[in-house]
Amino acid sequence: MQDRPAGIAKNGLKLKEKANRLYQNKSYTAAFGIYSKILANSGTEDNDDVKEFLRTVRSNRAAAHISLGHYAEAVEDLQHVLSSSSSVRNAVSKPPLSSPLATTTRKSYLRLARCFCELGKFDDATKHLDAHRDFVDGMRAPEEDELRDKVYGAQRNVSIATEDRAIPLNYVVEIIQPTPTAPIRLYEIDLYP
Repeated sequence: MQDRPAGIAKNGLKLKEKANRLYQNKSYTAAFGIYSKILANSGTEDNDDVKEFLRTVRSNRAAAHISLGHYAEAVEDLQHVLSSSSSVRNAVSKPPLSSPLATTTRKSYLRLARCFCELGKFDDATKHLDAHRDFVDGMRAPEEDELRDKVYGAQRNVSIATEDRAIPLNYVVEIIQPTPTAPIRLYEIDLYP
């Protein structure tokens, strides 16, 4: 078990480790429940260690949401994580990329981009991929490249599907039935004689 930062209850750290193990074992619903329990019992965010611990727990809960296919719910958690990271970062300059703050922020950008991709919000996905790239000072990461390819591929597929449905109209069919019991007569009207 890792060293317990000041202000974080021993039980909270144990619960997080248990939830992490459940997540790794693909027990996403159980992991989600424990992450939620930690957040519900966290109280106020007293110091930076507690804030970062809760950011990580919330980011992990978002990962569980994603694994369960609950993308909109994950977006809420991840936006909270990123908004709280900016307030922590304002107190210090940009954290080293190896710090827990940077790791949580980096993962949150990628997770948020994935959620937006799955929700069909490709511009938002691209925006968060770009924010990730800016955050890591332009360094390329395989998971970012893979996700970026997925976003661009999905955008292309939507564009092609939309183009395929746009079929020019050449004929109009007029249906004539003077009375409810009369036979139906169909007439084609050529729009481009």
